Amino acid sequence: MPVVVSPDQPARLRGLVFWRVLVWLLLLVSAFGCVQYLQHAQRVWGQLQAQASLEPSAVDALHGMLGWDAGYLLVAFVLIIICAGCILRQGWARPCLRVAAVIIAVWLLITGFLLLRDLQMLGTSSAGILAQAQQQGAVATEQIMARLQRSYQLALAFKTIGAIALLWLSWKLGKPAVRTQFRTRR
Repeated sequence: MPVVVSPDQPARLRGLVFWRVLVWLLLLVSAFGCVQYLQHAQRVWGQLQAQASLEPSAVDALHGMLGWDAGYLLVAFVLIIICAGCILRQGWARPCLRVAAVIIAVWLLITGFLLLRDLQMLGTSSAGILAQAQQQGAVATEQIMARLQRSYQLALAFKTIGAIALLWLSWKLGKPAVRTQFRTRR
């Protein structure tokens, strides 16, 4: 479907608008999250059904995982609805997405600090693990620890970039120039 630009629109509204791109990315990430949480919940449910002789602590742990999966699935689905409303420029979606973006950014920052703490603990404990592994003749342990630290650092970078982008999106959706682009209910 071609994009129609009316001649009375200001020139600054034409072309690529980064907040819209960010909303689309958030929609895609939420849809991917829905698929991931649904698949994990199906696997956990299959484990619960297949193994009736599990001890109660294992059943409780699987029920806990299932609860978290259901919660994350619900949040991702609600975020898809909000992003779709924002893409369609519905007036109700803009304040909802602003709040959701701030909440997700705070969640990313909190989990980022927890990940940073784990990375620091991994750095201090890796020296002992490497010394013990070298005594046992394991050379690959050093490579595994280096990969683990890189994956932690990469996750930290993604969380930081995501939090900054979401806070920027929330700020941008509050600006009057963007606010006027949304339709209000009649």
